[in-house]
Amino acid sequence: MNVDVADVITTINYVTGQNPQPFLFEAADVNGDGTINVLDIVSIINIILYPNGRPGTQGIPEPQTAVYTLENDTLFIDTPTPLAGLQFTLTARAATSPCCPPWLASSAPQWKMEAISQ
Repeated sequence: MNVDVADVITTINYVTGQNPQPFLFEAADVNGDGTINVLDIVSIINIILYPNGRPGTQGIPEPQTAVYTLENDTLFIDTPTPLAGLQFTLTARAATSPCCPPWLASSAPQWKMEAISQ
């Protein structure tokens, strides 16, 4: 596998909607989740920096499955490996609420979203 900075740039161009050509989706989807995003960009950079895997690892780990459960308005995530990030898409039906799915709309006053930056 020959990976270099051009692969990083091409993937960034894809993520930002610039339609790079040529672009190999399967090659850029490094973590195999069917989506090209910043996690794949970071993985490509790690392949360049650590071609034999990070010290103490065996290269890119196989994708793992996390289990998500919602209990009393609290989201729990059980995963066998550390998480690199979370990405959620909330959708709603216009007939039930203009902003939220029914389960979220009914408990909206109890929900809070926080952004932490350093």
